[in-house]
Amino acid sequence: MFIRITTTLEGEFLVVNTHHIITVRRGSDFCMITLINGEEIYTNESFESLMNRLSSKR
Repeated sequence: MFIRITTTLEGEFLVVNTHHIITVRRGSDFCMITLINGEEIYTNESFESLMNRLSSKR
C-alpha cells in the first residue's frame, strides 16, 4: 500500500510504500519517517493523523 506525504523542507508530495517505513517519530511540530534505505522524511502532519492514515492502509 502507498501513502502520500507532504515534506516540510521542500513542500513536495511524496508517495511512499508503507512497507518501506521503519519508524515514525514525533517531534515538537513535525514527524520524522525513516525508510528501509535510511532516508529520513520530515512532515508537518501530526503524529496522530499520520498514524491513523498508516493503520488504515495496512
